[in-house]
Amino acid sequence: MSSSKVLKKGRICEDALDEIVGMALESLKTLMVDYETPIEVRLQVALKIFEIFGGSMANKQDTVIHGIEKNAHDIESNAHRLTGIQELLKLAIQTKHEPIFQNETQKSKVINH
Repeated sequence: MSSSKVLKKGRICEDALDEIVGMALESLKTLMVDYETPIEVRLQVALKIFEIFGGSMANKQDTVIHGIEKNAHDIESNAHRLTGIQELLKLAIQTKHEPIFQNETQKSKVINH
């Protein structure tokens, strides 16, 4: 087989591998950010990724703990935002769908974030 054919075949294999790796990474990303995926599954995936790509065990544990803490903070932040939205919706119902900023007294009822 000539060297040009080998190079061409190598590029085709590399392109196919790139496509497969891209799809696998996208699948993992989707799995990790899907709130319906059980937390145990997400943690197992995260630990397996750390196992595959190396690093010390202490570093892995710190990274997992940091990730869990960040997720907990994000959940609290989202819950806080949802509470604000609920208050705005209650205010909209009370004002019978009139503009919320119709007068100064209503303006003071709006929750600032």
